[in-house]
Amino acid sequence: MNLLNSIKIFSQGLLGKPDDLGIPNNEADMASLGDILNAVYAIAAVIAVVVLIIAGINYVTSSGDASKVTKAKNMIIYTVVGLIVILLAFGVTNLVLRGLS
Repeated sequence: MNLLNSIKIFSQGLLGKPDDLGIPNNEADMASLGDILNAVYAIAAVIAVVVLIIAGINYVTSSGDASKVTKAKNMIIYTVVGLIVILLAFGVTNLVLRGLS
């Protein structure tokens, strides 16, 4: 018996089985969890793109005002970082869900 199986058996005795903890353990639950997470990521990405468009419009209409330009640039930077985080979260959760099923 390897270390991973020993830890798994120990944790089940200590914490209980996945059903006791409410952790989904069949493919239908995993698929629905994946669908829900993908929908959340899609909504977050759409919101981020809309904010990016608004930031671009603010940047174009800033008329050279330094504070407006800075605010628009910060919005663009934060939105791009947010999109990167969304894409990374999407990739990690899909990798984990694929590995669990």
